[in-house]
Amino acid sequence: FSISESIIIYKNNNERVTQEFLRLLGLYTEDFDDIAPGYISDSTENIQDILEGNGNGISYNLYTETNGNGNFLNVAGYDATIENIVKHDYPYVTRMEAINRHRWSIGDVNGDYIWHIGENDPYAYSFATGLLVYIQTKDAAEIIRLNQGIIYDYQYTWEQQNNDFDYACGDNFLNFEEMPTLRIGVAPGVESIARALVEGFHEVCPNFTPSIEITETNDIYRRVQGDLSAGDTSTYLHFGFGDRIFDSYDTEPTYGGNTATITLDAIVFNVSADNPITHVTPTDIWYIFEGTYKNWDDLEGN
Repeated sequence: FSISESIIIYKNNNERVTQEFLRLLGLYTEDFDDIAPGYISDSTENIQDILEGNGNGISYNLYTETNGNGNFLNVAGYDATIENIVKHDYPYVTRMEAINRHRWSIGDVNGDYIWHIGENDPYAYSFATGLLVYIQTKDAAEIIRLNQGIIYDYQYTWEQQNNDFDYACGDNFLNFEEMPTLRIGVAPGVESIARALVEGFHEVCPNFTPSIEITETNDIYRRVQGDLSAGDTSTYLHFGFGDRIFDSYDTEPTYGGNTATITLDAIVFNVSADNPITHVTPTDIWYIFEGTYKNWDDLEGN
């Protein structure tokens, strides 16, 4: 390591991670969608080993990508730990969100005056809303953590929250010849957690058939929130699991109460153990990846 030598940036080879990182830094625009020039693109699987072979390097990764293992920089006085991520004390926390349909029709279905989309999905509103509530329970938090996710300590269990869903989830639910289908979009980055959550909800609310489609988050938003009167209703989704925050780029407005956190994560910064710099500021991080700071001795206080 030499403090006067050039900083070598290792770019994460997951484009979604890079975009989220740039968004958190405030660098993501239509004209600037990459990190500083001169980076080395490399796999994140053995990035710490790579950095130990190059003391002047730095990489950015998701905390969960590293399994919490790495020589991470302390940013703004906070270490990259699960506790600091959950409390949002660490500066670069991100969330993956689930979203429930905002536009529903209300009308007569099988003699009941209920919320629905079309004749082929009676009672989907109850199941979609129930799934959103379930995600924010102690039951769901346990599932999320078992699938290597990071999540808040919720106050209530599903049993304490399910009074509003006794009709749809209980034994007295209407006996359909074929169970109603809940159409769910799932982004690749949260597939394992989303499938586990749907399975967990289905165990406590078995009166529907889940239909899961893997697709990108922007497609999920369009098909969950789209105005069905303006397009093909055969492509709609009732519910979606995104692998980022909705409304991240000011193009996906959400509505009060129709989103929930699936899991938390954070952008962490790996450096070599030989690097004597252990604490940085958000300003340092911004100037490193924007390209202004070229050497480690450019950093504030170093």
